[in-house]
Amino acid sequence: MPSFRPAHFARLGLLLAALGIHLLPSTALISTAYAADEKKVEAPQDVLRAEFAAPFKGYEEAMKNKDYKGALAKIAEMEAIPTPSAFERYKIERLRIPVMSSMGDNAGLAKSIEAALESGRMEPSEFIVFSQALVSLHYQAKDYPKNIAWIDRYNKAGGKDPRVRFLYIQVLYAMKDYKKAYEEAQVDIKADLAAGKTPNEDLLKTALNCTVNTNDKATYWTASQQLLTYYPQRELWDDILGRYMSNTANSERWFMHYFRLRIAMGLMTSVDEYMEMAELGLRSGQPGEVKRALEQGYQAGILGKTGDVKKQNAMRDRANKVAADDIKTLDQAEGSMAKAKEGTGLINVGYALIINGKAEKGLPMIEQGLKLGTKKTDEMTMLAAIGYAAAGKKDEALKLFAKVQSSDGGTELSRFWTMQLTNPMK
Repeated sequence: MPSFRPAHFARLGLLLAALGIHLLPSTALISTAYAADEKKVEAPQDVLRAEFAAPFKGYEEAMKNKDYKGALAKIAEMEAIPTPSAFERYKIERLRIPVMSSMGDNAGLAKSIEAALESGRMEPSEFIVFSQALVSLHYQAKDYPKNIAWIDRYNKAGGKDPRVRFLYIQVLYAMKDYKKAYEEAQVDIKADLAAGKTPNEDLLKTALNCTVNTNDKATYWTASQQLLTYYPQRELWDDILGRYMSNTANSERWFMHYFRLRIAMGLMTSVDEYMEMAELGLRSGQPGEVKRALEQGYQAGILGKTGDVKKQNAMRDRANKVAADDIKTLDQAEGSMAKAKEGTGLINVGYALIINGKAEKGLPMIEQGLKLGTKKTDEMTMLAAIGYAAAGKKDEALKLFAKVQSSDGGTELSRFWTMQLTNPMK
């Protein structure tokens, strides 16, 4: 099972800059705060006293020169001023924030942001911005309980950034609350689908990882198919198809169609797969298809080099001979099928013609076979759909795949074919 990388926020320094955390207070506003009121009315509560002017000027100069230790020294001078008001304590923390960020001191940065947030003096819009930054910091520090608490406060303040919502799911996952994380992920996935949006890849991967950890087969199937529908991946497809083949509830009548799908995806990787496919293909009367598939196996270096090479070569020779004989009789079969009263033969011959590069003759035969009907409705419908797909008739193929209704593996395999046609694995 592949290990999927969870999504992360942008590098913290860039995030904080984007949030405006590096912006310093205006000197003009500070100077105004220091000025005495000529009318000698009582000074507003939210002002900095004149004692702060000198250390603040030194702080500004230090920040301009990127002297962060010097800036901290000036903050210490401000902290030493007796009986600071609540507003002054708040402003000190606001000044400390860009210093901590510039120094890469995430622990100090989180502490200052939290103190500023807890002051109750931030405007609602600022509270949302800074609480989002704090959420990111707590996630990096793996302080998940605080993460949850501040995500809740961020949401209650009116925060709507989808990254915070996704981070909440990531936190649940990190806390090993896989069931809850999966449920929350599905809420967002279903909301995206209802809105006609493609779900986020990392969200789908997180949902899948949750099911791997809970070992819940039902949710694993759901999450896997959601991910493969929009972001097909070789390893996951291989796992899904392997699980399908190992499910004893699935009938052998679908196995050749199963191998056809693996061939279409380029997922044939073992000698055993090729040999089993060859036996099934010859038995079903499609030697041309078997011949072409075996040639691909030899070209890929899978066949003819390992295992029982003599047996593999014998299978190739057999397929080549039967395919050569079959080509000679296809035209004759085409003529005899014109009088057929049942569709099975028409669909089989039509499919063989398509595989042998004669789609212009094969497609009408399949169409006629479908009109006549067949005793093997689901199997022949799927074969017809695969034939249409091989001939490049995607829309017709999808309509036929949707008609396959079989509880012994046919419906599921048909859905896999539909997923591959809709969003092919590259």
